[in-house]
Amino acid sequence: MATLKDVAQLAGVTVTTVSRMLNGRANVSDKTQRKIRQAMEALDYYPNEMARSLKSVASSFIGLIVPSVQQFFFSRVVEYVERIAFQRGYKLLLCVTNLDEEKERACYSMLMGNKVAGVIQCNQTPRVEEYIQPDAHVVIMERVSRKSIPSVVSDNYNGGRLAAEHLAGKGCRHLLFIDAPLELEADGNRRGRGFEEAAARLGADCVRCEVPIRKYRFGDVDESIRSFFAQYPETDGVAGSETLAAAVIRYCLKTGKRVPEDVKVVGYDDTLFASSCEIPLTVIHQPVEEMCAYAVDAVIRQAAGEVIPVRTVLPVRLVERSST
Repeated sequence: MATLKDVAQLAGVTVTTVSRMLNGRANVSDKTQRKIRQAMEALDYYPNEMARSLKSVASSFIGLIVPSVQQFFFSRVVEYVERIAFQRGYKLLLCVTNLDEEKERACYSMLMGNKVAGVIQCNQTPRVEEYIQPDAHVVIMERVSRKSIPSVVSDNYNGGRLAAEHLAGKGCRHLLFIDAPLELEADGNRRGRGFEEAAARLGADCVRCEVPIRKYRFGDVDESIRSFFAQYPETDGVAGSETLAAAVIRYCLKTGKRVPEDVKVVGYDDTLFASSCEIPLTVIHQPVEEMCAYAVDAVIRQAAGEVIPVRTVLPVRLVERSST
């Protein structure tokens, strides 16, 4: 494996000159830079950016912690954060925790130990604030911190309200809202409250059910959907995350219930999956790309010494498709 010394020898310059060019700490003529780059290419040499970040004040890495990449929402977060960070001149260090608190804590410690510019925390364990240092550059997505840690969320309460109003406006009188596990303490839990309160105001019956955490974590939600419909067979309007909404449609197709004639379904997020599934989903569109852009920029601004608002809420909107 080629070293910095090998590059310097082939380029006919000193190791110090190569180091200065790579770190951008001193002027190096264009001619010398070309010679160094040609030598790097010939030797297949790549600078160790992590090591350089450890030695410098300004890191070129941003950390991202997510609970899963299997769920549509989090896979989009990874895609957008990586793309936006790269556009801003940063690389992404990704950690996936599977909702394991110890793993989350270890990931956070690893990122801080590697002096990342900041961390975007998209996990949902309830004690995240316990190990975040007061001076760390951290932004939390889709969850509001109990402490003064900046966060960015979509308008989840209003999203629940829009879903209930849409279903009721389509003639549904027996509504079911299916929640992710409330113990995750995500800001998304506010959707259910918005849904219930809108349904009550409109005179529609409303039941709110929760999928057990293990089933939700591994996408094994079909059994829960069957049990909900067994308990509430009169249900004619359902809302929940895209994962849960898709499971409702699967259940209806298997049991002969027609969508949207017998049961109308609203999902939440608006990924490509929503428009491409067998019955395209009516959804509450969550501005995921805008949330990711805000999170990346907020980390960079914190690193530059700016004070970021504790809670930033971005608007949602309803997109009607075939499921209603």
